[in-house]
Amino acid sequence: MGYFQAAVLGVVQGLTEFLPVSSSAHLILARALLGWDAAELGLAFDVACHVGTLGAVVAYFRADLLELAAAVPDLVRRPVWPADGAGRRLRLIAVGTVPFA
Repeated sequence: MGYFQAAVLGVVQGLTEFLPVSSSAHLILARALLGWDAAELGLAFDVACHVGTLGAVVAYFRADLLELAAAVPDLVRRPVWPADGAGRRLRLIAVGTVPFA
C-alpha cells in the first residue's frame, strides 16, 4: 500500500467516524470504488485507522478524561448523588450507558 492510499483512507476514516453510519463500511466502499485490493490493505490497516481515531479522541478530551478519572474515588467514598462537577457527569454517563448495555 502506498502513502497516497493510506492518506485517502485515513481521510475517509476521519470524516466518517463520527457520522451515525459505519466508518468501516466507508473504508470498504472507498477501496471498492477506487479499485484497490482489499486483501493488500487488510484488517490490520482498518484496525490501525480505528486506533488512530481513538488516540485523537483521547488526546482531544484528555483534560475531561483526567477530570472524570479523578472523580472516581469520590464516587466510591460518597455514594450520594453529587450536585455538580465531574462526579455528576460520570454518574450521568453510567446511567446513560445502562440502556445500551
